[in-house]
Amino acid sequence: MLTDDATSWFAVDPVFLLVPGLVLAATGSAFLLLADGLRRGLRSAPVLPATRSPRNRQAKR
Repeated sequence: MLTDDATSWFAVDPVFLLVPGLVLAATGSAFLLLADGLRRGLRSAPVLPATRSPRNRQAKR
């Protein structure tokens, strides 16, 4: 029953179908751009060198 009502509305004015589709496309694109920015930002983050504990330094002397 819901699809019958929706079909009649889309036949009257296709904007009822276009607007939600554009909103979904914009949301998907926003998440893709966010993920790409995070990936690039985390890839270029400096990696800290491994630290040695003081106990290991004394053992090597």
